[in-house]
Amino acid sequence: MLTNRIKLFQVGIDQADNQKTIQKIEEFIISKTPHQIVTPDTLAVLRARKDPEYHTILKSADLVTPDGAGILWAAKTLNYPLPERVTGIDIIHNICRLAAKKGYSLYLLGSYPGVASEAALNLTREYPGIKIAGTHHGYFSYEDSQNCEDVKNGDGVRNKKEEEIIAEIKENRPDILLVGMGVPKQEKWININLEKLDVPVCVGVGGSFDVLSGRIPRAPLWMQRHGMEWIYRSIKQPNRTFRVLALFYFIWLVVIGKIVYSLKEVE
Repeated sequence: MLTNRIKLFQVGIDQADNQKTIQKIEEFIISKTPHQIVTPDTLAVLRARKDPEYHTILKSADLVTPDGAGILWAAKTLNYPLPERVTGIDIIHNICRLAAKKGYSLYLLGSYPGVASEAALNLTREYPGIKIAGTHHGYFSYEDSQNCEDVKNGDGVRNKKEEEIIAEIKENRPDILLVGMGVPKQEKWININLEKLDVPVCVGVGGSFDVLSGRIPRAPLWMQRHGMEWIYRSIKQPNRTFRVLALFYFIWLVVIGKIVYSLKEVE
């Protein structure tokens, strides 16, 4: 199964809905070869304009899905409609349904100490029979450990080295690796280590572990359906307010792009 890829400000995004996405993921699992999936939102598209390394990763990714109502609106406005949002957390739930049914295993890597394991526990409760190959927090480099008090102070948390974590993942042989380190760190980490990890499906999932663990609630379903999840998250996490300003810049770019497109049509 192939997907068509549109270009949104030189960022390729696959025209795949949730059903096609999970079908593609199972193809990756069956292939037994490593693949990277990226789920950019509006901020990620803006970041790609200024970060050549991240832009290159988006271009080379095996599957790129639209995580955000802003992406869908922009694509439709610029006459490249996408079928629906395919968010990181929705991909996780779809993967878990598939994994529980087919016996595939997952490894969760990222977030603060304890969060990934809490998320894994909740997933085993929600999807009986699912196989969790392992979990580890995302603060394993020296720089990261200095920014996390639990790791820095050694509060019952063993800080494994990056090589140890990669070796553990390889030994446990998961079918899917979920990496929650934030954009673009998670994408860059996966890209650098993709061949060494040798995991069929590697997905950057941002802050999804915080939601899955229950530490941060997800927006009500009606807000999700109407593309208002970003408003809910801005209220719950005031430190995300700057993202709203970036969203207005994104809207301005889309409007300018639409005007240029319209002028070309007139010519």
